[in-house]
Amino acid sequence: MGTRRLQGYDIQNSKLKYKMFPIEVKSGKKYSIESLKRFKEKYKARIGECYVIHPRNLSFKDDIVCIPPYMAICL
Repeated sequence: MGTRRLQGYDIQNSKLKYKMFPIEVKSGKKYSIESLKRFKEKYKARIGECYVIHPRNLSFKDDIVCIPPYMAICL
């Protein structure tokens, strides 16, 4: 009890030294990345770079890399 799980994986008590790199996919030109920001803040010790795949050009918002779909292969 007291540990948090994400799809069966114990994030906070993990002994692994690997980082997670969350990816959020957006289909419209107008969108919000609040859920990704909250996730990043909650698990900041375990999060590396955050990515958003969206239908616009390459950009950076609040330390989040926003890439167009054709660049997803670079991840």
